[in-house]
Amino acid sequence: MKKGKFFKKVSLFLFALTTLCIVGGAGANIKTAIARPVCTCPSPDIETVYHENGFTRYHCRNCGWFYDFKY
Repeated sequence: MKKGKFFKKVSLFLFALTTLCIVGGAGANIKTAIARPVCTCPSPDIETVYHENGFTRYHCRNCGWFYDFKY
């Protein structure tokens, strides 16, 4: 086997391995990356009002703003 073919196979293997590790690591954290919504009042105090199946309501205690999030 020539040097060129060997290095090409090794570099392709390392590229594939690195790509799989990055995608696998990022895929595990996709569900935890959901950000909470924020209202525009000067000092937001957001609470979660209640949960149902696939439904969450966020409510600001200061200005009365609310956001319904369905996942």
